[in-house]
Amino acid sequence: MRPSTLRWRVYVLVGAVLALLLVTVASTSLARLRTSDYNSLLRNTLRPAQASSAVLAKAYVDMETGVRGYLLSGETELLAPYHAGREAAEDARSSLGTLLVDDPAAIRQLRTIDSAAAEWERTLATPAVLGTVARPGTTLGQPQFDALRTPLAGLQQHIDQRTASTVQSSINASSAATMVTVLCAALALLCGLIIVVLLQRSLVRPVNHLVADVRRVSGGDLSHRVAATGPDELIKLGQAVESMRERILSESSRAARLAESDRIAQDLGSTTIRDLFGISLALHSAAARNPSAAPALAAVTADVDRVVREIRTKVFNTQRTVQEVVTDLPTVPTVSGAADSPAPPTLEPFLRDVLPLLPPATMAVATTETTVDVTITSGAPEDPTELKERAGDHAATVTNTPEHTVIEWSGPL
Repeated sequence: MRPSTLRWRVYVLVGAVLALLLVTVASTSLARLRTSDYNSLLRNTLRPAQASSAVLAKAYVDMETGVRGYLLSGETELLAPYHAGREAAEDARSSLGTLLVDDPAAIRQLRTIDSAAAEWERTLATPAVLGTVARPGTTLGQPQFDALRTPLAGLQQHIDQRTASTVQSSINASSAATMVTVLCAALALLCGLIIVVLLQRSLVRPVNHLVADVRRVSGGDLSHRVAATGPDELIKLGQAVESMRERILSESSRAARLAESDRIAQDLGSTTIRDLFGISLALHSAAARNPSAAPALAAVTADVDRVVREIRTKVFNTQRTVQEVVTDLPTVPTVSGAADSPAPPTLEPFLRDVLPLLPPATMAVATTETTVDVTITSGAPEDPTELKERAGDHAATVTNTPEHTVIEWSGPL
């Protein structure tokens, strides 16, 4: 699943970089460790073994030279190389046994050398030194020494081959370490480019678009919609800015309406409402002077007052309560319940149509989050059919019983 939040995208990118770093370090360290092992083998085992094998070969040659010189001349001074070579051979043989203890092939060759050397000393060197072999006219032990020379050469060749193979392995390991380092560097560069592209697409570009939209709105273009893309954080920020823009538009529109209402109110206050008040006062005065016409004039005065109130309501955008609407009716029922709730605009026309058809009634008011519910209870009407028709015009229901009539009506808040 593609990470949708900025936090998880950053986690993924950082995790990829860390994983690449760990792979680089592990691979390079492993390659360097192998190179170090090969170099250690060369430095501590194979190079000393090469030197010891050369010393061992030279020591046996010195021994054979001393014995040969003594057999030819009979001078005991010529046995000095033999004795010196014998000590050197013992030291070199001991060193090779220690250095090549983990090399079974070399150990087998060393045993062959030991056997051939022992045979040469038994058949020639020791009898010659003790004087039990004739000096001139002998073969001087050449076949026995050749049997020793061959495994010596084989041992040196074996050590040289191992040395060359280890050197090549060390070179290969070093090259592999270099190749791994270069490859990881290339992967790091590629990963960096991918991170730049991802950040550009998922963060930088959405942020730039959001900033551009916000600047356009802040510059006065409130009709421009702010649309955010990218991570969830940016989308939520864009939605908050868009909500703020819509609220500013709403408040600006409301302020404009209020300003217009104020202007209209001032005009009406100086003309129409003043004239209507004058008419109302004149009607009151006429009713006082003509008692016989007072009832008719009172009805007209009430209508004028109602018109004034409606004009004020429309102009100043105020909403009356249910109780205020009921108080202004010609027929006032007994009200219970949420009478101080805002009255829907359709409530007054409904009450004016149905209440005159009923005997004294009671009205129960209830509210929900979205509606005002009115239940009118009264005695039986004089004309149930007309009552039902008028109630139906206002989407109200009428329930008739022998004793009561119940009318149920709902209107939006």
